Amino acid sequence: MNTDWAKKIAKAAAALLYGCQPCPAEPLVGYDALALARYCDTYLQAPELPAVSTLMTTFGNPIPCLKKALSKKNLKLVQIDLKDATCWRNKTCAPNTSKLTDWADIARKSRQISRLAKAHPSTEFWISPWLEHDIKSPRTIRKACTVALRQCKTCKCVNSPHTGSRPREIALELHGTTTTAFMISADGASTFEADTLSTDGTQFNHAKAGSYATFAWWYELNLRCSGEKRFTAPENRTEQPTIDQFQQAFEILTTEEAKPEPPKEKCKKERPLDISARETSRPNARNNCNGQPKPTTQNKAILVIRPIGTTEPIPILDRTGNQVGCFRHSGTPSQEGLEKWYIAGCSDQTPSRLRADLKGEWGWVQLPNQDCIPINAIRRTGSLK
Repeated sequence: MNTDWAKKIAKAAAALLYGCQPCPAEPLVGYDALALARYCDTYLQAPELPAVSTLMTTFGNPIPCLKKALSKKNLKLVQIDLKDATCWRNKTCAPNTSKLTDWADIARKSRQISRLAKAHPSTEFWISPWLEHDIKSPRTIRKACTVALRQCKTCKCVNSPHTGSRPREIALELHGTTTTAFMISADGASTFEADTLSTDGTQFNHAKAGSYATFAWWYELNLRCSGEKRFTAPENRTEQPTIDQFQQAFEILTTEEAKPEPPKEKCKKERPLDISARETSRPNARNNCNGQPKPTTQNKAILVIRPIGTTEPIPILDRTGNQVGCFRHSGTPSQEGLEKWYIAGCSDQTPSRLRADLKGEWGWVQLPNQDCIPINAIRRTGSLK
């Protein structure tokens, strides 16, 4: 189906089913700040996006932070998951966690949201009874929405299933990187693995995945990290997102810049990343947290390419040919015969800092033979692996 027609159909269906009058011309974008109660001050300083999604209870009470955010930010949509269904599936629920079908608990939490919604009538409030549930009964899902909306009459209900039922008359929120729905939260590091459609071959656009709203999710928003080798219970997690990560997510969701020509005086020719050889440029190397030793390379750029005949630092050029940074050789080839290069320990910029220094998303890595590899400061390019 033609992509533009698919978007028009999704928008028309949303208007009919969910009563958004009018539906937004472009999908709303926001942060999926599940642990908002733990890093409120950082979120309040973050670049402004029109939507936010969060979770009740598991990481504390997000309502005080939402009150501050609503007085400070122009939030058009607030989505709140009342109960964390993932802990039941993973058998990691804290002691005394209420059952998913504890209707009194759902009603009580909905009343809290109702008070907030009444105080801010210009903001849409969406209630999800459960975050990523496995409930198979459509009747149970309908009842949960009924219980919630009875207490918050100005709210709307969205269904957030994992393997659970998906009644067609209830708005659907999905989590993943290669799917679309009324609302989408991209899983894992996918926000920072953000696509450039011309180079990654997936034809998946994170900012447009939700027909109504798309939320940026990354590990630290759930107090975890990309390199975590063991599951850490929510009450024991210590990782925090940084302002720089919020800045990078904001830039990914609100801008996309066409790749310029390489600087002729410094580059003999462009040498694209070889997807078939699994070459890749990633703005965020893996991070460790929650008791694991921190790598110096955490959340900064990594370049994985075929050997280039040197281990000396290689320069990063802007579009005018000026050097604004560099990559250092890691000394550890990968199994595919590729070599890893890190910006950490060389010019050491964070992704959004590199974007600022490049005066745009795109830069060029100058190889010893004067060929230049295009890299993106804030988005992954090249292989998905």
